[in-house]
Amino acid sequence: MTGAFEAKEPSVGIFWVVGTGPGSVRLLAVGCSLEAAELYGDFLTFPEGHYEVWERWKNVKDPEAALPAVVRSFEYEDWPRGRIVFDLSTSTETGPRICAE
Repeated sequence: MTGAFEAKEPSVGIFWVVGTGPGSVRLLAVGCSLEAAELYGDFLTFPEGHYEVWERWKNVKDPEAALPAVVRSFEYEDWPRGRIVFDLSTSTETGPRICAE
């Protein structure tokens, strides 16, 4: 993913908060609809892990993209990261629950 993830429906995903300069951060995220999510216990979750997504991003061939520079310069665990999951055990009206890793 080289662009911003814009959810138009309930979604789940993973994210990182990366430093982009002194006092600046950027949110890197990827997500999917609930229909494309994976069941994990009482939760729907993004089907890929942080490592797999980061490794895939390393292979982005667009030299204009800022994402490859950040991804190639650091490892996936170098930045704070988390996962947004959907809790099936609560009412769907309450929405997703954020779980940090």
